[in-house]
Amino acid sequence: MVFKKIQKVENDLAESKERLTSDISYWTDFLKTLSYHYKHTFDEQIMIHRYHPEFKACATYDKWIEVGRKVNGKHENSVTTVHNGKIRYLIDITQTTGQRKP
Repeated sequence: MVFKKIQKVENDLAESKERLTSDISYWTDFLKTLSYHYKHTFDEQIMIHRYHPEFKACATYDKWIEVGRKVNGKHENSVTTVHNGKIRYLIDITQTTGQRKP
């Protein structure tokens, strides 16, 4: 099951990369998304743009907890990526509550 999910993410990533190089409007829209997610890897930026271009601040579940925010539903409406051969979920700040730790 995990292998199939990784394979799907990688296929979606390949499709998006192909579209970035062949569709100028998709590329310019991607650049807008990229401006919010400059700390993520290129592949993660592509996946954020593919599934949730409206997201403005993504991080992993553990990172949100670390900075003192509560995640409303661990993986609901998140962006699935593959990082070092493992599935990783990126969650937008709109799916969290709380304030940043001082």
